[in-house]
Amino acid sequence: MKLLLDYETRSRADLPSVGQHMYARHPSTEIMCVGWKIIGEKKAHVISMPAIYTDDPSETKEFYYALKHAEHVVAHNAPFEQAIYNHVHLQTTPMGAKMRTLEPKDYICTLSLCSILALPRGLEGAGLALNLPIKKDVEGRKLLLQMCKPRPPVQNIKAWIEWQEENEFMSRLYEYCRTDLWTEEALYYAVRKYSPFTQKERELWVLDQKINQRGFTVDIELVDQILAMIHQEEKELTHQLRLKTFGSVKTAKSTAAFKRFLEDQGFSLPNLQKKTVDDALKDIDKLKDVANQDVIDVLKIRQSLGKSSVSKYQAFKDRCDRLDNRVRDNLLFHGASTGRWAGMGVQPQNFPRGTMKVPPYAYSDLLEGDLDMIRLIYGRPMDLFSSALRGMIIASPGYELFCADFSSIEARVLLWLAGDKPGLKEYADGLDIYCSMAATIYGCTYEEVLAEYRAEGYSERRQMGKKVILACGYQMGLKKFAQTCKDEGIDVAESLLERAHQAFREKYPLVPKVWDNYERAAIYAVVNKGKKVTINKVTWFVEGDFLFARLPSGRKLAYYKPEVRNEETPWGELRPKLYIYTTDSKTKWVQRAVYGGLLCENICQAVSRDCMSESMIRVDAAGYEILFTVHDEILCEKLIGKGQWEEFERLMSQRPEWGQDIPLKVGGWTDFRYRKG
Repeated sequence: MKLLLDYETRSRADLPSVGQHMYARHPSTEIMCVGWKIIGEKKAHVISMPAIYTDDPSETKEFYYALKHAEHVVAHNAPFEQAIYNHVHLQTTPMGAKMRTLEPKDYICTLSLCSILALPRGLEGAGLALNLPIKKDVEGRKLLLQMCKPRPPVQNIKAWIEWQEENEFMSRLYEYCRTDLWTEEALYYAVRKYSPFTQKERELWVLDQKINQRGFTVDIELVDQILAMIHQEEKELTHQLRLKTFGSVKTAKSTAAFKRFLEDQGFSLPNLQKKTVDDALKDIDKLKDVANQDVIDVLKIRQSLGKSSVSKYQAFKDRCDRLDNRVRDNLLFHGASTGRWAGMGVQPQNFPRGTMKVPPYAYSDLLEGDLDMIRLIYGRPMDLFSSALRGMIIASPGYELFCADFSSIEARVLLWLAGDKPGLKEYADGLDIYCSMAATIYGCTYEEVLAEYRAEGYSERRQMGKKVILACGYQMGLKKFAQTCKDEGIDVAESLLERAHQAFREKYPLVPKVWDNYERAAIYAVVNKGKKVTINKVTWFVEGDFLFARLPSGRKLAYYKPEVRNEETPWGELRPKLYIYTTDSKTKWVQRAVYGGLLCENICQAVSRDCMSESMIRVDAAGYEILFTVHDEILCEKLIGKGQWEEFERLMSQRPEWGQDIPLKVGGWTDFRYRKG
């Protein structure tokens, strides 16, 4: 028996700001109703708020029985339901004493099932994409958003008028919750037939829940001190901005006034986005030729005030549980369609790289809270705050951190999929692959580039080799490659860019064949439904409304509603083109064309993720407690003296059974404060 569970709650805490753990722990958080339904039965139940807080048997008796005998609890966004169940329902209501304890393994999350199938994550979006017979109650959702937060004060009344809980509102809310149950059941039936959860993926989902519920420890004293300095520095920088602009620009966010000031000084930029300002300040000597010192100064002020680290420090503070100084709910399972994790909350996945190396003693200096000293020793305080962000994550008392990263894993997997034995041998032999690529580009020897790099600590030729390896593996065109180099400050002749772009295909001739093979195989599977085609270690086939790509691990990538159209090429030839439905960068559900390079990128990222996920299972089983992952990096902690780097490295670098010839390489460190490797 499977039990659907759905809570509607209210709280003074802001859920997006504090996260579901702290929201559930907030003393003001209450359950407005509990929706439950046995999947397959014809009745959906809603337990009213009065019954929850009085334990009225007329509404709760059947629920206790269903909960006791349920094999799994099904929920859309199960982590939120777990948090409310554990911290509110069990702990703060009379019902809690009669309810069983639930572990992550007891849940099935339909949101995660949608993610695995590359469908919209929201219940409404998934329902519309799948054209479910029962849709989410959109008007009821609007009512819930009114009822879940306190109402603002009226006129001069300073006390909060707490909640909208008139009978008609509560009755409408209960009906909304009941409709959600029917929608969630329809969604469960629609996605389960594709068996998105393999046994291993199910094991990973449970591990993901354990990781999120564990969280990581934050140096919260240092976070508070840095926030205080950030606010002081913002105040001083804003004052300087007003002086420099003669009062015409009040704050760095006054974009229109900022642009007018620059134009009055005879200087203009296409826009004032962060990247545009950063690019302008990269070459100060060049900027001085076209801008006066006041312009340069105000651009630096805007750059400092635009640091994303400010919001990151605030997120640390808002999401930190002061009982144990841990921040939880940091990973989003299957956040990318390839299976990779995405970030939530403080999002370690997109911490800024930082502009300086932060020495260990800098954290003691920061704790002093002396801004003048910070300026004297380190320069611009905001640069130090941004660069020190990773260091706010520390080992728990009595523990040490273990961090490992797969070196160039996507490039290695790409050559493995292509069957490029010479390229794989270079990795296996430990060659510097960027120097090897540079030798092909410049027509020199590998030893020449390597010697140059070792002597100077930097090689322009090696840098170009690195750029080519990282950029050209997924069918990037010459025009985009040139723009990518320009965006990253690589200023070379057009002829060299053309040579570098072509050199990749010369050095790795089997890689372009992979792009073509995957595109042709995917199109063949869509046109010839029911047939499977295997090429370059991946099997393509259509099942129902999905095109699937079965990976070497056995996991499947999903592409929804595939369609093949014959379209005319720029040179007048008709060629088949594959279209799928997917979520774009603005989270809109759209139809888009895909090509071989993109499919190849998906496969490479997915295979890399599978290598990493197997390592996660191994290190977890060995007692290394995973705190979070960042792309191809895992951060763990273990009791001091109980873990060894050699053991951790061996567990991480072990090759999967299905990829024994992938030349994996792991690098990393042990420490007590998180840092860039």
